[in-house]
Amino acid sequence: MGAGRRQHHAQEQAKRDAAMEADRIRRQQEESQKAYQAMIDALKPKAVVDTTPKPVQSTLADTRTGVRTARSARQTTTGFARGLSALRIPLNIGGESGGGLNIG
Repeated sequence: MGAGRRQHHAQEQAKRDAAMEADRIRRQQEESQKAYQAMIDALKPKAVVDTTPKPVQSTLADTRTGVRTARSARQTTTGFARGLSALRIPLNIGGESGGGLNIG
């Protein structure tokens, strides 16, 4: 019975040693991960915020792109009507080609 007990104690000691070794490796990996993260943070470029005030004219110039040409009232109305006619759906009242009303 003594040999079985010694074997059991040796197994338990091996388990404790393995757990301690695993814990040591885990701590070592955590430390290396922290050092790696610190190195990455040090290499990242710092954000530079431009705090110089912009003149009002430069901000307006950015929004107004292109050249506006003069248009008469008739041209404006004609352009508007062309846009509306493009949106219209022709009414099919049924003709020789078949098909019935496309209403409803």
